[in-house]
Amino acid sequence: MIGRVEGAVQQDADHLPVLKERRDWLTARIAAKESVGWDITWDVRERNALAWAVQQLEAKTSDSRIGPGELREHLALPHIEDVFRLCARGLPHRRHGRLLEFDVGEVEEWLAAAAADALRAGNA
Repeated sequence: MIGRVEGAVQQDADHLPVLKERRDWLTARIAAKESVGWDITWDVRERNALAWAVQQLEAKTSDSRIGPGELREHLALPHIEDVFRLCARGLPHRRHGRLLEFDVGEVEEWLAAAAADALRAGNA
């Protein structure tokens, strides 16, 4: 079952409700076995593998992180250097070594706040 669970992460998020249901069922089964004093080793391993698969699928479906090239296309900027200039001005990003990663929601919030500041500065 553990190998199948890891392979399920590569498939569509349609499996997510089934995996969650199986994880919850295993959690209840482990509690019942513990109360009687039975061995729960394999059940715990399967539950942990399912928990990992659920976490990976949830991250895959809700992940809105993109790279600099995708952000340039998203913001319709003419050059990739414009993304790096925005980073120098405070655009929220995460750095993984030499790689940059942007959360689309954070970028949108930052741009809205910057636009509001520009409007306030123009009206003052």
